[in-house]
Amino acid sequence: MTDDRLGKALKSVGDRYIRENPAELEKVRARVGRERVRRRIWIGVGAATVTSVAVAAIVYVANIERTVTNEHPPAAWTQGLTVDVEIEIGTPATEIVAAGSSAWLATDSPAKVIRVDADGSIAWETPLEGPLSDILRGPSGIWVSSAERSTLVRLDPETGDPTEVGLGSFTAPSRMHIAQENARVVTAQGVVKVPVGAGAPSLLYPGAVVDVAMGNNAFWLLTAEGVIEAIDPDTGVPTLLETTTVPAADAEITFLREAIWYAARGGVSLRRIDESTGSTTRVMQLPGGYVDVDADANGLWVITESGEGGALTELDPADGSVMDVSIEFDSAPLDLSTDDEGVWVSLADGSIVRVTRDR
Repeated sequence: MTDDRLGKALKSVGDRYIRENPAELEKVRARVGRERVRRRIWIGVGAATVTSVAVAAIVYVANIERTVTNEHPPAAWTQGLTVDVEIEIGTPATEIVAAGSSAWLATDSPAKVIRVDADGSIAWETPLEGPLSDILRGPSGIWVSSAERSTLVRLDPETGDPTEVGLGSFTAPSRMHIAQENARVVTAQGVVKVPVGAGAPSLLYPGAVVDVAMGNNAFWLLTAEGVIEAIDPDTGVPTLLETTTVPAADAEITFLREAIWYAARGGVSLRRIDESTGSTTRVMQLPGGYVDVDADANGLWVITESGEGGALTELDPADGSVMDVSIEFDSAPLDLSTDDEGVWVSLADGSIVRVTRDR
């Protein structure tokens, strides 16, 4: 019998089986709903040897259900990713930064920074005073801020040894950007420029700021009033005539792919703001509530939440479409960061996964 005739025969048998056993359809639907398998990708049902008529029918119906219920084809259930590292650290990592083949995690209970490597090992753990508000990789180390301290901490990336960096009279450092010669830090007094080497901190921008991001030619601010504006990173002088007004509560901005990207936590869209004009050029619809975004050489990666779980999805930065690569998690994702070959994601259950593309 030819493959085509065999397929038609199995389909016919499957249809008849479901008509005669309608309860099986509900079982299949329930199984499809449960298969948000922890940190692994949906595997397309396909060319396995059919061992019985019932199995053939269930596989056939499962494929129908997956096609009908997927509102963002082929985002949520396609192949393309592999979890190659999974590490249980016992407490949620609220902030994560990756570089090379390692990731550095900031946790709050207890407050510490953990370095994990792509082979699944934990290289070191350094206890700090918390809660920790941001972690970045910059010149000479891993930089950590805490909104309840008046200093930054710089950690040796190889050993975890800490060095305090003073902020003078400025207090409550939260979000940061680390450049080659200066750190720019959001404090209670505004954005402060902190020399990495010698020199005293100075106020760059007075006022309440929610988040910051460094572009190619300007330093971008999201203010507490919901204004996104660009300033000179050394003088604080505005560099754009046009500003964008957005909701500022629990939101963030990120510079990726020649643009500023804005999103509010739990929102279902990601806004692209042109670097040269400050105007919104695109709004991307997300498959869930927004959590965080980062980019690698190929595209934008976004983590979203849905119920108690969530997903990591790749977006096309050209048109905002959901690409053919996605993976779902049973536990809510908290933060992500890309390295040279993959994407690190921290989860609310206290685990860390590193996801790479199938080769």
